[in-house]
Amino acid sequence: MISLQEYIYEGQVDGLKDVKIIRHYTTGAGLKSILKNGYIEARESEGDEDWEAYDILEKKVVSFHDVRTDPEWEQFNKNNSRKNSMEGVTPTLGLHSKKVCACIEIDYDKLDKLIQDKTHLLNIYDKKAEEFCNLWNDVVDRVTKDKNGFIAFYGCKLDFAKLVKQIIEGDDEEMRKSLKFLWHQYDVEKLAQMEESKLVWNEIEKIFAKHYPKDDLYKEVTNHINYNKTKFIYEEVGKYMGWGFPSEYGDFPPKEKKSVKRVDETIAELENQMKFYNRANLKEFTDDEIKEMSLAAIKFDVVKIIKMMRNHGWQPGDLYVGTLFMGYRRKNGKGKYVDHDLMLWIDCLLKNPKKIVNANIEIRIGSNVEINKDNCKIIIFDGICEATKQESLINLPKKYETKYNIEHIK
Repeated sequence: MISLQEYIYEGQVDGLKDVKIIRHYTTGAGLKSILKNGYIEARESEGDEDWEAYDILEKKVVSFHDVRTDPEWEQFNKNNSRKNSMEGVTPTLGLHSKKVCACIEIDYDKLDKLIQDKTHLLNIYDKKAEEFCNLWNDVVDRVTKDKNGFIAFYGCKLDFAKLVKQIIEGDDEEMRKSLKFLWHQYDVEKLAQMEESKLVWNEIEKIFAKHYPKDDLYKEVTNHINYNKTKFIYEEVGKYMGWGFPSEYGDFPPKEKKSVKRVDETIAELENQMKFYNRANLKEFTDDEIKEMSLAAIKFDVVKIIKMMRNHGWQPGDLYVGTLFMGYRRKNGKGKYVDHDLMLWIDCLLKNPKKIVNANIEIRIGSNVEINKDNCKIIIFDGICEATKQESLINLPKKYETKYNIEHIK
């Protein structure tokens, strides 16, 4: 009878629970060598660009994906059915993608205990948690320092979008003509002073006066296009026309009412941003809390991660609030890395709890891995073999068919 501790950690690799089936992908030549030797050889692996910023425990390893997080499987089956090479479409097999055409599925529970003891997860989620906290702290710091400024800016833009929607969907043709006359992001200052745009401009002035001091509306600022001096209200309205409603419209306002869809999307985006800026419980993570989050991420303690995120003001979907959290992994002004991947991971988990984690993990065994009929299945993608001129795998010597479990995917 196994002990309670053994039960808790059964099938667990560095916090990734219930590991059952793991996959190793290989080339035709690699598979022939494996079948001949009876084991997958541990080789030096520096790690691809996904891992270059992180600590890699051992150099000579055999790399695997957990079947629940495998980023390759679906594409292998698609390319196999189309008789295409995997070149250029493998997220984690870049060096060998031209010739990869087979995989070995291993039952982790049937590996020797000594080999299991040499298994580690290349788990970047401790770093991802830390980098999320750094990003969150930057955003919260920026928002709380100028909360009124953000609310005024996006509130004004939201009211402007609602005015546009009202005019497009309404029956006031004079107002439509006035808006259409004004709608030119580069000439707002000139057009706003003409009689044809007065009708709509009066409404726009009311919106700006609601969100900004009246004396600020016509203060002098620098134009973002030509760097000439202009007035604040002209500058902002020009930005709304250029950035708030994408150029797919062509001439705006559109002639057809169905084109209001993009305006609806803009309104929804701005409403989400306003909800975020008005959120009362936004707070930064302390250094101790960041360490606590990192430890929870290593253990894949999703409940604790979500609880801590909520306690600091996060809500599902915050990743898509404007561009606050978007962008590549990068260093902030304090020299710390910031990244939004943890938010993406949590959003995915909430939609599909069975996914567990995304593709950015890799199981590595720091020793040769013996294979036999009992502990694994060899899967050969016949279509990819044909595409890469490795047809010899389709008709392997019969001694291998009796020694191993070999399955061909036609």
